[in-house]
Amino acid sequence: MEQALMRNSPTMHWKRILTCAIAFVISAGFPGAATAREDDLVKTIRIVDQALVHIDTGNGFGSGFLIHDNETLVTNRHVVESIGLNGSVKLRPVIVRAGGMSDLGAPIEGSVRYIHPEFDLAIIEVTGDLGPTARPLPMYTDSLLLPRGSSILVHGFPGMMSPTTSQGIVSGHHREFSDGSTYYLLDAAAGSGSSGGPVTDLEGRLVAVASKVYDAPEDLGFKWCYALPSHDVNTIFGDDTGIKNLPSLLSVQELIAEIRNSDQGSDRINSVKRGLQTLMKTRPDLKTFFIDYIEFLNGSRPLIVLQRPSDARDIMQIMLDIGRESARWGVEYSMRGGTFDPELETLIRQADEISKNWGMILIENSFRGKSEDTQIDMVVEMIKPLAQQLRNSTIGLNAICERLEVLYVANEMEFRAADRKRFISDLSQLATVATYLKMGESIEMLGSNPELRKAPERLRNAFNDVSDALASTTQAWESIDPACRSLAEEDMAGDLRMNLMSLGFVLAEEDIYQIEPGRTTVSFEVTRTGRIQNMGILGESTDSVDIDIHLIDPAGNLVDTDEEYDYAPIVGAEIPAIGRWNIILINNHDVTTEVVLQKWLK
Repeated sequence: MEQALMRNSPTMHWKRILTCAIAFVISAGFPGAATAREDDLVKTIRIVDQALVHIDTGNGFGSGFLIHDNETLVTNRHVVESIGLNGSVKLRPVIVRAGGMSDLGAPIEGSVRYIHPEFDLAIIEVTGDLGPTARPLPMYTDSLLLPRGSSILVHGFPGMMSPTTSQGIVSGHHREFSDGSTYYLLDAAAGSGSSGGPVTDLEGRLVAVASKVYDAPEDLGFKWCYALPSHDVNTIFGDDTGIKNLPSLLSVQELIAEIRNSDQGSDRINSVKRGLQTLMKTRPDLKTFFIDYIEFLNGSRPLIVLQRPSDARDIMQIMLDIGRESARWGVEYSMRGGTFDPELETLIRQADEISKNWGMILIENSFRGKSEDTQIDMVVEMIKPLAQQLRNSTIGLNAICERLEVLYVANEMEFRAADRKRFISDLSQLATVATYLKMGESIEMLGSNPELRKAPERLRNAFNDVSDALASTTQAWESIDPACRSLAEEDMAGDLRMNLMSLGFVLAEEDIYQIEPGRTTVSFEVTRTGRIQNMGILGESTDSVDIDIHLIDPAGNLVDTDEEYDYAPIVGAEIPAIGRWNIILINNHDVTTEVVLQKWLK
């Protein structure tokens, strides 16, 4: 009876229904929830596929996506850097074939319209028709970073021609000291070809751009996908007008036309200044800058006639500003891992030669019709700013070297916590001193002409002032630590040291050897590796003798050599084995040379 009553009790009836429902869900492994989630992901991926585009540059492949409109395609800078501005690309949209297979559509044309000077971002203009289903991605508009643990999807074409999507989370946030960017660290699968692909939330909104993959050490067994937050994309655009609102990129001829259309004198000189500033702000890399810089100086020179002595002073100030900004840009370029290939070195030498002569040629061209007193005043006014800037450039040099010395031996965590702006400013000031010393030497050479003894006193005094400033600046420069000085002087070893520091390497050991002609072997021990993942050996002849470096592991294997890239005197190894390592130094000259060997660890 009691059992019957209990079975027929309304309370027990509803408990039984509830219990059965719970048991059904548990036994089914939550199929209802999984199915709904899969349906949501399918919808999200379809939304993203409308914006997703495969990129073929002719030199490699990458990913990209539409933003704002169907003409504006975002990708990574490094995807298109090899073909440069206005380079042509083949673009393929995502299509769905009969049977449901996702694949690539027919290729259409695109053109590189913008390469970001700081972030790993670029814009391609879509000049063909991506089809009726193409749609730009919606944006995640919050200015704050996504918190760790946020669910994300990475879309792109990693190592294959068909589109893929992988799911993961924001595992962490990472500040990259070398380029100043903050990245998301994602645990979603990505690889070569994913670069430039969109990272979205589960609603299909753009939250980041896949940029690179970090291979963690083998014992950790994972890879990180680095992604630039979407608000970095917004730095390119002022509003939502896409390709139509890209920063203006004036050609050299357009900049020269602005000079031609300005009034002669100070207005025209200001046009030169604006043109040079435009080149420095808008050219995406050093090679492009120096090509355009050389064309700009050669094209503007015939258009400028200095009217007053103050015009000559303004021209020299422009050249000093160029020297300072070029020094800063060179530091940034080296920190971002740029290498000075032979073509770039040739361009730099050409630009240096043109720069040295440009101001003097302008003055000589402006002498016609002017009195001798005015001509002398022009030369005096032109060289005055250089003497002042030479003296100013050495202010605080010792303090700079002290700050850099701390970072020189800092561990990776300490280095990453450093003030990047201060670091760049310090290195730039060192490079500026080296630049101004060259300019001073050129002017001093002009002042050493015996004919100058007959010149008016004010002209002789101006040249003497430059000579005095050059002497005091040289003395201050040579009094600082040679290791600090070498960071700014024009040698590849200095650039490599700067690059190693920015990548988190620590100087572990430095020794000096006298290397006779022929072959010399230097040995060192690796007793334990611990957390050390990379080792670099930097070798530099103090008197620029050509040496080759070979790195031999404890088993006698050649691990690395600098022979192929002789202008970069560095060799290295990943996760160096315990035991005795050998460095073989080959002196290719018939004189003994002093070689500084540095061991860097990360």
